[in-house]
Amino acid sequence: MDDTTLRDAWALLEATTVQTSANSPLSHQATSKKNYGRLMRYRNVTSYSQLEVLHKCPRKFQLLKERAAFNPGATQGQNIDFAFGHAVGAGIQHYLMTQNLAESFINAMLAWSADWEAEIAKKRKNLWGALIAVEKFVHVWRDSLDEWELLVLPSGKPAIEVSISLHCNDSYKHYMHIDIVMRNKRTGKIAVWDAKTTGFDQPEESLYANSSQALGYAIGLQAALGHEVFDYEVYYLVYSSTDREWTLLPFSKQYLESAEFVKDLVVTQDMITNYDEMRFFPKRGAACYEFFRRCEFFGECNLTADERLPLLDEGAEAEPTDYVVSLESVIEDLKARRTAKGAR
Repeated sequence: MDDTTLRDAWALLEATTVQTSANSPLSHQATSKKNYGRLMRYRNVTSYSQLEVLHKCPRKFQLLKERAAFNPGATQGQNIDFAFGHAVGAGIQHYLMTQNLAESFINAMLAWSADWEAEIAKKRKNLWGALIAVEKFVHVWRDSLDEWELLVLPSGKPAIEVSISLHCNDSYKHYMHIDIVMRNKRTGKIAVWDAKTTGFDQPEESLYANSSQALGYAIGLQAALGHEVFDYEVYYLVYSSTDREWTLLPFSKQYLESAEFVKDLVVTQDMITNYDEMRFFPKRGAACYEFFRRCEFFGECNLTADERLPLLDEGAEAEPTDYVVSLESVIEDLKARRTAKGAR
């Protein structure tokens, strides 16, 4: 594709009639319609993206949760990075389900959550750029990834946006979402594919190699597949919007490595409880200016909080999920496997 105006792209797709069958649901509904406010508003609900914020700046974590809980209608600026990433993700997921590029383009457009002509020109991030990313992914998949096929879960659901609620200590619930689960047609090997977008020219391997998100996938795979998972692959599919090229970063993971994820999660959730009880979430000055912009709460973060963060009822869920897993059962399983491994 060559660069053109967004109106030209819209006209091109309007001229295409797409029939979507019951067996190929619109993937944008799974990727872009999740109720993030419900996940953010409760003190005892966490997710990978929330904990990334917490570790960078606890005060920003608190303010995001306060806004979701007490002022959900607050106007927020458009996040073009967010819109771009979700549009690309929806397009890729739909293509893996259907191998229909026209439908994949429309899913990408429906997942775009900003104004049609919004863009970050320096990063070449706009809706038309997201469609280019989807088309380029198709070429990469056909050239070097066609030995993989989309896994179908025992429930019959295509393995995209697989969601897990991990029930933890002290009524905490940690929500995980696996973008894509694939199966190697030749070996039967399972792989998680995680699509990322970046404005940098060359994706840096060290940003992904030790991600706790990848270690948490083992727990989700164990629940989804219904049999023991011992090892698996994680493919980070990283798209540079400036170069308009995909880079594949594969990593091999072992189920027992998820013990690191479990330990860190327990310690982190205890830290959130302590911060909330003290009514003190400390600021981290290094997070006040990131990615060439001020934090949206800069200046406001010095104000004192008046209300404690609300709690999700122990018997409730913040969002519907495919699987519910007990952290206690995960810990027992890890202990048993480690014992069995040591006995060999």
